[in-house]
Amino acid sequence: MSDPVADRVAVRKTYKLFIGGAFPRSESGRTFPVRAPDGTLLAHVAAASRKDARDAVRAARGAQGAWAGRAAYNRGQVLYRIAEVLEGRAAQLADEMAAVGVDAAAAREDVGAAVDSAVWWAGFADKLDQLVGAVNPVAGPFLNLSTPIPVGVCALACPDGGGVAGVLGLVLPAIMAGNSVVAVAGGPAALVTSTLGEVVATSDVPGGVVNLLTGDGGALLPWLADHEDVDLIELSGAPDGTHADLEERAAGNLKRVARTGGAETVDTAAALAGGTPVVALESTIVAHGLPRPDNLRIAGEIEAAVRGEGAVPATIAVLGGEVRVGLDAAGLWEIAEREDVLKLGVRDLAPALVRGAAGATTVASTATIAARAGIAAFATGGLGGVHRGAAETFDESADLLALADAPVVVVCAGVKSILDVGATLERLETLSVPVLGFGTDRMPGFYLSDSGHAVPWRVDDAAEVAAIQRARRELGLRQAVVVANPLPPE
Repeated sequence: MSDPVADRVAVRKTYKLFIGGAFPRSESGRTFPVRAPDGTLLAHVAAASRKDARDAVRAARGAQGAWAGRAAYNRGQVLYRIAEVLEGRAAQLADEMAAVGVDAAAAREDVGAAVDSAVWWAGFADKLDQLVGAVNPVAGPFLNLSTPIPVGVCALACPDGGGVAGVLGLVLPAIMAGNSVVAVAGGPAALVTSTLGEVVATSDVPGGVVNLLTGDGGALLPWLADHEDVDLIELSGAPDGTHADLEERAAGNLKRVARTGGAETVDTAAALAGGTPVVALESTIVAHGLPRPDNLRIAGEIEAAVRGEGAVPATIAVLGGEVRVGLDAAGLWEIAEREDVLKLGVRDLAPALVRGAAGATTVASTATIAARAGIAAFATGGLGGVHRGAAETFDESADLLALADAPVVVVCAGVKSILDVGATLERLETLSVPVLGFGTDRMPGFYLSDSGHAVPWRVDDAAEVAAIQRARRELGLRQAVVVANPLPPE
């Protein structure tokens, strides 16, 4: 008589993706088999497509803000809950690793290491600010703090043979720091990665914070490196031979690149808790350059434009005898509406501070303060320069000398067209201040797209500007970099 149990047809599970807190099938409907070393079919696993990756990035972006806004202590509690659920499913995860050929003892050790890692990062969450942040010494009457801020959406290349610890070693520090993640795993690791979706789903992690894709990393990772809504790509588990291409793709949209290897270190946390970029803005245009009430409205629009590109605007001014690097709504209103706001160049800063005056900063003083505050970028309208007839009057803007000693990137619409543009370019050359035409070979003249003079260098994307500034820092050069960006034709 036959054994009814032995005669049963084995039911092979089809594992799905984990996106936005749900378990969808691949958009393409494709799966791939995971087999034991002897060829026995263990399961079918969903093969993620680019559409699935796009959905995962969208879910991660939607969840990241609220997750980052939670208290660090609360994020630690959620990570500890992951450790609890992992502990309860340790046997299943170890069995799945053993089924694909991992030694049984090594599989149990790997799962135990993953549980310990979850506990470690849970305890680290509320210590990140103290270990990575700092109070920076600055030469001025203001306080400068470095505070870790989540990078945003992180794409993680998990090692195909990394097991549970290999996947969670990348996921846990990223979400601890307030990021959301899109993790990609293939090969033998795909089986446990799919099960980890079930662990995350029952661990109080908000939907969209962790998204797990199984499939061909070689096909998915280049697309994620190109995606402009992904802020960081972690390459520790990327396939051999793909790193250089992925780095080049990431540089094309100024994406951060990390290789932490999942190490339980402060360096790993720091790599995943970057600072949001800050853009300095001058205040003279608000106080003296535009008529009321348009000045306050336009100042708000300028700051909103900076925020819209993912950066923090820092309008610089002097109020109450203090340098303000970044104004709140009340401070911006004072600069726009008060009648006694002075125009402050570099030479005027100290007297204004001593007398407790209110003052708006020029290009020169804004660049100087921004450099001292550690801000790398400054956006303005038109630069000052050499006045016409300067051979007799010696009339030259203080902007030029300030730019010779303020290592910031100054993005502007060129030199004011009423000035001697040719002489200004000559003077900038004498002061060793590089001038880059952004998408143009001609020097713009504020409202004019072409002042009639050529620029020394042309650049066509922001990545090249960043590379130039990085090279200058490595050389120890102190001058600003002027990026002349002409107004659009309309």
